[in-house]
Amino acid sequence: MLGETRAGFIRETDVINVNSRNQFTAIRFKVDGAAIKLSELGVYFESGDKLSPAVDESIAAGQESRLIELAADGRKITKIELKYRTVGSIIKKKASILVFGKRYSTGN
Repeated sequence: MLGETRAGFIRETDVINVNSRNQFTAIRFKVDGAAIKLSELGVYFESGDKLSPAVDESIAAGQESRLIELAADGRKITKIELKYRTVGSIIKKKASILVFGKRYSTGN
């Protein structure tokens, strides 16, 4: 797991700092508690580059996002910025958003 954030109903932008020395070829989100509507995503790399893949995805509680490809040869991620809104009632559960990465493997 690369990181986690707890969604609020007021704040719609969260930054997850990634403290890993590994390189990753893809990421995926898992949502628990309440559904979210993910509208924007920014993945920042150690090189200073930023990837902003097109996302406009609803993720139900207990479900995972699609696999978001980063680079076939792997990239070191420094942070991930999410823009979203929680779907449902403010009285009900808040969403937890977990980020998982697919590690780059050289095949050795």
